[in-house]
Amino acid sequence: MGAGATQTCAVKQKFHAAVRNVYRHAMRHANALSDATNVQAYDGNFISVTFIRHRVAHGDDIPTFHPTAHDPVRRHRRGADRCADGPPPQSVPTAPQQNSAGDSTTLTPEQLDRQWEGARDAVPVSAAGAGPAQPAAANQGAGYADLADLVLAAPVIADATIRSTARIKGAEAADVAPGLVRFYVEADVTALIRGSGGVAPRLGYLLDVAPDSNGRLPKLKKARVLLFARTAGTSTAQIQLVARDAQRDWTPALDAQVRRIAREVLAADAPPVITGIGNAFHVPGALPGEGETQIFLTTSDQRPVSLSILRRPGEQPRWAVALSEIVDEAAAPPPRGSLLWYRLACALPAAMPDRSVASMAATDAVIAREDYQFVLGALGPCGRSPRR
Repeated sequence: MGAGATQTCAVKQKFHAAVRNVYRHAMRHANALSDATNVQAYDGNFISVTFIRHRVAHGDDIPTFHPTAHDPVRRHRRGADRCADGPPPQSVPTAPQQNSAGDSTTLTPEQLDRQWEGARDAVPVSAAGAGPAQPAAANQGAGYADLADLVLAAPVIADATIRSTARIKGAEAADVAPGLVRFYVEADVTALIRGSGGVAPRLGYLLDVAPDSNGRLPKLKKARVLLFARTAGTSTAQIQLVARDAQRDWTPALDAQVRRIAREVLAADAPPVITGIGNAFHVPGALPGEGETQIFLTTSDQRPVSLSILRRPGEQPRWAVALSEIVDEAAAPPPRGSLLWYRLACALPAAMPDRSVASMAATDAVIAREDYQFVLGALGPCGRSPRR
């Protein structure tokens, strides 16, 4: 093959690789999806996705994806790709899965591509997400409570790089909230942070985004993101985001924090869900201003949780939380930004209910209420953002 032919072949390879980036998911889902499947958005609504194959000269099948009644990415491949060496394989490998310690095997998108289709059209993408990646969803000010909400709601948490997007318009976007634009997104999985059943190496999902103040939509392609989702039906290749903000821009700090929260949530001694306040009592000490208050909390699984507040003359009150029937003398307040802190700060009511102090003397009830307010002040605000 001459130099001119070699250059022409290289150009054609690049062109057809770009086209295949849009269509490749259909090949990869060939044994996971039927010709038509439903994809579910975070708000529970579905759109129908159909895969149609076009025969080209050399016998390769190029699938076309389009939502029902509208095809935002419909393109036709013209002519044969004479630089390719036969059709891609149809087998679907298993994605990296979590081990019992909560760790996961990390593969680069290039390695996943080679597992899927072989080296002939693998497109290198660095594990660090290098390239013109742009913010995919607002990340600023993501606090512990917001992330814990997502981790607790998401059976599947994946580190992924967005491969392709298709804007959904017309009748298929009729249920999208005002001011938002819906995309069908495909992302290559780099690492599975949570997901005992595993997922496919390439995931498809619906994403609603808002334009900026100038009406421009974010550039999603090649963005490295963290996805908080659940699998849609029996397919491991289609997921549903658990909230509109369940796609977050990947950063090393965010990745580390999400992994830490996931380990806390999955730990055998994870603190239970706090559902309210039970009984409380206060025991005065021998000296004026001395005493101890104990407040019992109710939990979703009936496990014991209690707060103890100790007052001594001339000293600041000290408080601690116990997760057993016995209050440990060495118990301490939970550190801010821990799952136990989140359970308390985001669940405890603003005031102690009357029934909790109904059996106490009036003066003891006043002190118990003051001690409860002291605990709330020490915990600080939950910091949860308003749900969008």
